[in-house]
Amino acid sequence: MRRRFLFPLVGLIITMCFGFAGVGAMTNNDNLIFYQEKNGQKTLYFSDAEGSNLKPLATGKDIAVFAINRHLIFFHERQLFEYQPGSQESKILHKFNQDEDLFYAFSTAPAGPDQALVVAGNAYSSFPHWYILDFSDNSLRKIDPPFTTLPGRKPEFYSPDENTEATIKKVSFSYRFEITIREKTAGKFKTVWTLPKDMSVLPAPPVWAPNSRMVAFYCTEFQKKDNNVRGPYSLYLYNLDTKSLILVRERIFSIANYSSNVGMGEFKPDWSGDSNNLIVQYQPFGLPTESSILSYEVQSGRKTYLGNSKGDKQYPTWSPSNRRILFLSSRDGDGIQLFVMDADGTGLKRLSPAGGVTNWAEWMRFD
Repeated sequence: MRRRFLFPLVGLIITMCFGFAGVGAMTNNDNLIFYQEKNGQKTLYFSDAEGSNLKPLATGKDIAVFAINRHLIFFHERQLFEYQPGSQESKILHKFNQDEDLFYAFSTAPAGPDQALVVAGNAYSSFPHWYILDFSDNSLRKIDPPFTTLPGRKPEFYSPDENTEATIKKVSFSYRFEITIREKTAGKFKTVWTLPKDMSVLPAPPVWAPNSRMVAFYCTEFQKKDNNVRGPYSLYLYNLDTKSLILVRERIFSIANYSSNVGMGEFKPDWSGDSNNLIVQYQPFGLPTESSILSYEVQSGRKTYLGNSKGDKQYPTWSPSNRRILFLSSRDGDGIQLFVMDADGTGLKRLSPAGGVTNWAEWMRFD
C-alpha cells in the first residue's frame, strides 16, 4: 500500500476494501488474495498468479485482512489468524472477547521491529483496545491507546520518497481546479510547475510513479461558464525530469452531470514497479459494452490496448514482478470476476471460482 488515511474511531468498522494496490518491488513471487461474495457471505482466497494453488482461508459476513511486513493476517469470528504459505495453513494467534468486533491493523514502522499495532473493540464505543502483535513469537500484548485517531498511511499527494508533493485546490470564484507540483529544495518545498489556466484537474488524488519522478492525473478543458467537475476527462502525466506535461490518452472517462462522484474509481491508473509503464481501464464508447486495458510506455510513448472484449475491466494492477496484470471484469457475463493476463495481453485466465462475485483483490508477497 502506498497511501495513508486517518480514520475516526467512533462507529468504525474495517473490512479492508481498499481496492487494488500495486506492489513496486521486483520479485517473481506473484501471489494474491481476494474476496468472493455470495448471498451476503464473503470467502477470502489465497492464490498464486496462475490460479493453480487456490485456497479458501475463511468464510463469513465480516472478514478483515491485512498484509503487514510480509505477513498475511486476517480477523474472522473474533479470532486473529496468520496464513503461512510454507505449510499452507492458517495459525490462530489470538481469540478476542465478545465485545471486540472492530478490527484494524497496521505496521508500527517500515524499518522498525517485526511488529504490528492491532485495534479491537465495540463499533459503538469510543474506547477500543490496543495491542502490539510481535511476529517473532506471535505474542499479543495489550497497551494503552497511543492515538485519539487511527494513524494510517501516507497521503497520495506526496511522492513515495516524500521529496515532491502535488497539491490540488479550487481557484477562487470559479469551477476550475488547479494542480501544483512542488519539490523539496534545502528542506523547503518550492513550486516547479502549475497546470495551465485553460485546463482544470479532476479534484482527486494524483497517482505517483514509484520513482517519484512522474505523476498521473485527469484533466479537462476549462470553460468559464460551465461546471468543470462534470464532463469528459483525459489522462495526463507530468514528468519532473523533462519538465513536460504529457497527454497519455484523451477522454478516458466522463463524469455525468447528475453524479456527485468526482473520484477516479475503476479508472484509477497503476504504475509498474519500474515506473516504465502505466495501465488504466479504457472504454472507447464510454459504456462497459466494450473495454480494454490501455498500457502506456513512458520512454517511447507507445500505447497498447490489451484484452479487448465485452464488459468492463476495472482496477488493472501490475504484479510485483511486473510480469502480469490483474483486473476485475464482467466479460464472462456472470458478474464481476477476477482475471489475470501477461503484461503483453496474452495468457488470459480467470482466477475466481464459479459462484459469487469478486469485490476486492490485492497482490501479496512473502519474500
